[in-house]
Amino acid sequence: MFESLMAFLHSLQGWPAYALVFGILVGSGFGLPMNEDILLVTAAALTLSGVMAPWPLIAVAWCGLLIADGLVAQQSPRVMVVT
Repeated sequence: MFESLMAFLHSLQGWPAYALVFGILVGSGFGLPMNEDILLVTAAALTLSGVMAPWPLIAVAWCGLLIADGLVAQQSPRVMVVT
C-alpha cells in the first residue's frame, strides 16, 4: 500500500502536487483529521525526490497554514482571547 501511495505522489508533477498540499492544509482548518506536520515533512521529502521545488512549496505551505489557522481562529473566537 505504501508503494502505491508513493507512486501516486510521484505522479503528481507540478501544480497538482502544490494544490494537493494546499487543499489538505486548508481542509485541516475545516476539521480534516490530518496532521499538518506529517504533511509538510512528506512534502519536503518529495522536494528531495524532485516532485516539487522548494520555494513554491514554502509559499504554498505558508499560505495554506495561514488560511487554516485563520479558519480555526474564526470558528472559535473565545479560545483566541488573551486575558
